[in-house]
Amino acid sequence: QVRQLLIICSRLLHLHLHQMYSPVETVIYSRYVLQTLTRVLHLLSILQRTSLLRRLVLSMIVLMYILQVSKRSLKQKLTDFGTQLQKAKDAGADLLFLPIYYQEASIILKQADTMGYKPKFFGVDGMDGILTVENFDTKLAEGVMLLTPFAADAKDKAVQNFVKTYKEKYKDTPNQFAADSYDAVYALKAAIEESKATPDMSASDMCDALKGAMTKIKMQGLTGGKDGLTWNESGEVTKSPKAVIIKNGAYKAM
Repeated sequence: QVRQLLIICSRLLHLHLHQMYSPVETVIYSRYVLQTLTRVLHLLSILQRTSLLRRLVLSMIVLMYILQVSKRSLKQKLTDFGTQLQKAKDAGADLLFLPIYYQEASIILKQADTMGYKPKFFGVDGMDGILTVENFDTKLAEGVMLLTPFAADAKDKAVQNFVKTYKEKYKDTPNQFAADSYDAVYALKAAIEESKATPDMSASDMCDALKGAMTKIKMQGLTGGKDGLTWNESGEVTKSPKAVIIKNGAYKAM
C-alpha cells in the first residue's frame, strides 16, 4: 500500500514540478520530496487502524506542505554551486565537464567568475542556448566548448538553407534544439512512409508499425553528419559527433 501511495504521489509531483522547473531541477526536487514523503508514509503505515484512503489524504496534505516549506531552501541549493566550484578550484582542476542544461551552466559560469576561478569549460548539447539566457553576460561563455549535433555555421547546403529560413522567420540563429526538432518531424515522416501507416489504424497498431520502421530508416537531416541518422531497437539514435566553441559571442564549429 505504501508503494501504491508513492506511485500516485510521484506522478502528481512530476506534473506539478515540470511546469515550474527545468528537467534537472525537477529530478532533484522530486527525489528530495519523495524521500521525505517515504519516511512519513512508513510512519503512517505503523498505525494499523489508519485506512488506505485516510493515509492517501494525509500524504497529499504532507506533500503540499513539503512543497511549500522546502521550495525556497531547495531552490537556493539548486542555484548555488559555490561549494563544488571551490573544491574544484582548490584541487587545481583546469577543465570542468558540465553535462547539464544551459540554465544551470550560466549560473556556474557567473559564480566561477565571481570567485576568480577561470578553468576551461566543456559541456554537452544541453548547453546549446546559453547565449540566449536572459541577463547573462555572454562574455563569460567565451571559450566554452560543447558537444552538439548541430553547428549553425556549417557549410553544407541543407544547414545553410535552414539557418537562412529560420533567421528570416524568427529573427534569431537556430540552435541544436531547433535542428533536432526539425529532424524529428522528418524522421517521423520517413517512419510513416516506411511502415505504410494509414489514418484508419488504431493508435496501438500505428505505434507498433512505427517502432518497427524506425530501425529500417536512415536519413541525413541537419544533425546526421557524414554518416546520417539511424535508430536501434531501443529507440536510441546514432549520429556523427560534433563540437563547437563559443567565440565572440557565437558558436563556431571545431
